[in-house]
Amino acid sequence: MAAAGAGGSDGGPSCTSAAGSGPLTDYSACVSSGTVTFKVTFHSSKPFYHVFIDTDGNTRTGYQLPYPSPSALGADYMIENGGLFRSRSTDWSWTETSTRPTRTVSGGTQTWVLPLSKIGSPTRAQRVEFHAGSDYTAVITFNP
Repeated sequence: MAAAGAGGSDGGPSCTSAAGSGPLTDYSACVSSGTVTFKVTFHSSKPFYHVFIDTDGNTRTGYQLPYPSPSALGADYMIENGGLFRSRSTDWSWTETSTRPTRTVSGGTQTWVLPLSKIGSPTRAQRVEFHAGSDYTAVITFNP
């Protein structure tokens, strides 16, 4: 299950993480100094890696993740490989933003960093799900 850690009084990051199992493991969302960092380890090579982000907490808005996703997540934003996209409907309809998250790849672990302001400057809990091929993680929730 997800574990949350509060940022320290020194301004350190506030993180939510999960160990996961199977093809996607060790995933997290960390917020620090106005940025959010998403991290996941993929255990198989796929052409596309996704981070789906629900910024409004409404499962009926944004892209509706299909089966076999374990959740009813309405993704308002998506990171696909190195681009950030905004949902235009509940179907697969996206507009690429001008923001390019900083993406690093180390073995099977991928990390993306972007300013919170690029996903609407959220002030309440956000939900995130990672995806590659037909594999999805459980949803984790993080606080900006």
